Amino acid sequence: MRTERALLGLFLLLLALAPLPFGSVQPWPRAALAAACLLGGALWVLWRARRGLTLLPWKDPVLVAGVVFALFGAAQVVPLPRSLLSAVSPKALELRDRYEPKPAVAAVPGSTTVASSSPGADWRPMSLYPWVTRRSIFWFIACLTALLVTVDLAAFESSRRAILWTLAGAGAFQAIYGLAEYFSGHQHIFGYVKTRYTEDATGTFINRNHYAGYLEMTLPLTIALAATAIARLRGARAEERGRRAFGAAVIFILALTMATALVCSRSRMGIASMMLAIVGVGSLLGGRGKGRGYAAAALIVAGATFLVFSQGEAASALLDRFALVLDEFKGAIGRGEIWRQTAAMARAFPLVGAGLGTFPSVFPVFRTVGEGTFLDHAHSDYLELAAEAGAVGCLIVLAGGLYVILSVARRPAGPETQGHLGYATLTAVAALSIHSLTDFNLAIPSNALTLAVLLGLTLRWARTPALAVAVSGESGVRSTSWSAVPVALFVAAAVAATVPAVAGGIGPGERAFQSATLLVGPAIGDLEAFLRVHSGDREPPAETGRYLERRIVAAMEVLQEGLRREPLDSDAHLQLARLAMARCAAASLAADEPSGCQSEWMTELRASLGLAPMSTTAYGEVGRLLLAAWPLLDATGRAEASPIIERARALNPADQGLRADRAALGAAP
Repeated sequence: MRTERALLGLFLLLLALAPLPFGSVQPWPRAALAAACLLGGALWVLWRARRGLTLLPWKDPVLVAGVVFALFGAAQVVPLPRSLLSAVSPKALELRDRYEPKPAVAAVPGSTTVASSSPGADWRPMSLYPWVTRRSIFWFIACLTALLVTVDLAAFESSRRAILWTLAGAGAFQAIYGLAEYFSGHQHIFGYVKTRYTEDATGTFINRNHYAGYLEMTLPLTIALAATAIARLRGARAEERGRRAFGAAVIFILALTMATALVCSRSRMGIASMMLAIVGVGSLLGGRGKGRGYAAAALIVAGATFLVFSQGEAASALLDRFALVLDEFKGAIGRGEIWRQTAAMARAFPLVGAGLGTFPSVFPVFRTVGEGTFLDHAHSDYLELAAEAGAVGCLIVLAGGLYVILSVARRPAGPETQGHLGYATLTAVAALSIHSLTDFNLAIPSNALTLAVLLGLTLRWARTPALAVAVSGESGVRSTSWSAVPVALFVAAAVAATVPAVAGGIGPGERAFQSATLLVGPAIGDLEAFLRVHSGDREPPAETGRYLERRIVAAMEVLQEGLRREPLDSDAHLQLARLAMARCAAASLAADEPSGCQSEWMTELRASLGLAPMSTTAYGEVGRLLLAAWPLLDATGRAEASPIIERARALNPADQGLRADRAALGAAP
C-alpha cells in the first residue's frame, strides 16, 4: 500500500508541476520530468510484484506497440553498413556523403597528423542526428511508462479521482493565473517578462496555442466533475443537498473560468478543436443514448461562454482573429508552405524517416521559401512524425491508435458517474488530436505527459472496472526478487534521461563545435597579428607559418569530428570554411600552400548555404567572407561568388559589410 501511495503521489506531483516551468520545454525541466517518470516506472514494477502480478503487463497491446516503437527508434541510431543504409534510407546516405567531412586534412610538415579513411566507408545510422534521437526515445519511454502506470492506478476509484482532481486543479490554476496576467496587463510568467503573445492569455506557457492545448485537455475533466456533482445531488439527503449544490456551483464556475481563459488565449485552433471535440463526442454519446449528464454540463459551459464572448468588443476581436484564418495558410511562412516543405522532407525519407527529434536539424535543407525565419517544428504533429519516423513509425503509431479506438467502441455499459470521466478523457484526447493537425503540442513535454495520462484513463475506462490481483505470498516473494532486473533498467534509463541536461542540452557534435571555437579564436587571432606585424617582410619565417598551420589544423580536426556526428550543421561548415581559408594563408607563409585551397573552402561555403538556404545570417556571413577574399579568387571562383554575394545583399539590405561596389573589388567575373 505504501508503494502505491508513493507511486500515486509522485505522478500527481509531476502532473501539477509539469506546466509551471514554461511547459517543461527547457533541458533541465524536461530531463527531470523524464527521469521522474522512469523512476516511477521502477516503483510501479515493485508495486505490481508485491501484489502478485506480472512485473509488466506483457500482453497489453499498448505495451507491445510502445516497445515496438521504442525499438524502431533505437534502430534509427544503430550504425548500418553502407549497402543496407542505401536500401532503407538512400537520402540519409546521400546527405552524409555530401556533407560529412572528407578524409582528414593532409599532414602539415613537422606534425603527426595521419589522414583517416573516408567516412563514407564507415557504418552510419539512419538518424541524421543520433544524439537527439536517443533523447527522444527516452522521452517516449517516459510517456509510455506514465500511460501504463495510469492504467493500473486508475483501476482504483480513489486513485482515479485523485488524478482527475489534480489535472482539473492544474488546469484551473493555469486559467486563473493566465487571466490575472491578461486582464492586469502585467503579462509576466512568474519573474519572466513576456516578449511575445503579450495580448493573449498564456498562463505559464510561452505560446498561446500550447496554453490552449493544455486547457483543452483539462477543461473536459472539470466539466465531468461538475456533471458528477450534479448527479450526486439527486440521492443526497436534505441536510447535505445545500453543501453539495454549493460544491457543484464552484466546479461550474471553475469550468467557466477555464473556458474563458481558452477563449482569451485567442488560439483559433484551440477554440475550434475544443468545440469540435465536444460536438463529436456528444454526437457519439447521443447516438448511443448515454452521457446525458456530461453532455448537459458541457452544453451549459459552452453556451455560457458563447454568451459572454458574443457581445461587444470581445466578439469583434475574436471574429477578427477567425477572419484571418485563411491568411495563416498563405505566404512564405504560412502553414501551407510549411506543410508542403515538410511533405517534401517526408517523401525524401519515406520508409524510416530522418530520425526521431531531427526535424529542426534536417528541415532547413528542404526550405525553398521563407527567408530569415527559422522553423523548429512542422506545425503539425502528424506531418512531423511522418518526416521523422517514416511509414514504419507511422504504422506502429496508427496500430496503437486503432487499438484505443476499438477498445472504447467495445466498452461495456457502466455506472453513469464513472462514464462522465471516460467521456471527459475521450473529449480531451479528441480535442488535442484535432489541434495537433495544425500545431505541435506533443513537442511540449507537459502537454505530452498530460496526454499520456489521459490515454491511460481512457484505456482504464474502456476496460474492466477493477484490477485483477493474484495474491499468493510465495508468488509475490518470487516476483519481487525477479523485479530487480526491470527496476534496474528503469533506474538506468532515468539516469540516462538526465544526461542531455547535464550536457547543457547539447550533443557530442555541438560540444565538439564549442571546443573547436575555443581553438579557432586564438589560432586565427595569432595569424592575423603575425600578418599585421610582418606585412612588409619579404620572406616571413617559414617555421612560424607551419606552427600556425598546425594549430589551425588541430581546430579543423576537432570541427570535422563534430561534423561526423552532426553533418547538417550549417554554422559548423561555415566555421570550417574560415579555418580552411586561414590554413591556406598560414601555409602560404611557409611557402608550402597545398593545391586546391580555394576549392576546399568554397566547398564548405557551399555546404553551409546548402544546409540553410533560407538563412539571412548564413548568407550574410558567407557574402562578407567572399568579399574579403575577392582579390584571391580566380575567374571560376568569382563567377561562383558573384550570385552568392548578390543574394546576400538582397537578404541583408542594411548590412554595411555587403555594400561594397563590385567594380571597386577588381575585375568583374
